[in-house]
Amino acid sequence: MKIKKILNLLDKKSRKKIVLLLYGMILMGLLEVLSIASIAPFMGIVVDPGIITSNNYLNLIYGYFGFQDHNDFLVATGLVVLFLMVGSNLFFAYMNWNLTFFSKIQGYKLAQQLLEKYLSQPYSYFINENSSDLSKNILSELPRIINGIIIPLMTIASKAIVSIFVLVFLIIVNTTLALSAIIFLGAMYWSIYKLVRSHLNNI
Repeated sequence: MKIKKILNLLDKKSRKKIVLLLYGMILMGLLEVLSIASIAPFMGIVVDPGIITSNNYLNLIYGYFGFQDHNDFLVATGLVVLFLMVGSNLFFAYMNWNLTFFSKIQGYKLAQQLLEKYLSQPYSYFINENSSDLSKNILSELPRIINGIIIPLMTIASKAIVSIFVLVFLIIVNTTLALSAIIFLGAMYWSIYKLVRSHLNNI
């Protein structure tokens, strides 16, 4: 309900920006999967260069680009892995900057709308209202909404999308191992949550 109320406060341009950010998050998830998936073939070549000829996909790439030496192919593969990892991390940083910038801009716009709303009120309104409360709404309450709700929601959304892509990839590669990891991590996080919640309730 709170999310719906917040979205209703945004203008049409801001809602379109959210859609673009969502596409960026999806691309971020795909890049993360590609960077993770590229590590396994590279490590396989490092451990056993003979896999280049035994693996149909690696052999196809090896022949297509005209490599004559396994070491050259290993270096090229390493550079591709490095490029994917650096590229995904740079894009991740760029998206985080965009998410934070978007959230801060929305805070500025909401503060501006609230101030305009106050200024349009008749004089009698200010007689019945405490000016310090009006100032607090603009200077304290709005920043708290931005920093406490909007930014965390955007961060959770981006992390969730990346995690979903990675989990799907791991399930495809090794279903048993992926499900075991999900159950283990889920149980661990749940235990930490219960422990912290119990501790906070006792304070």
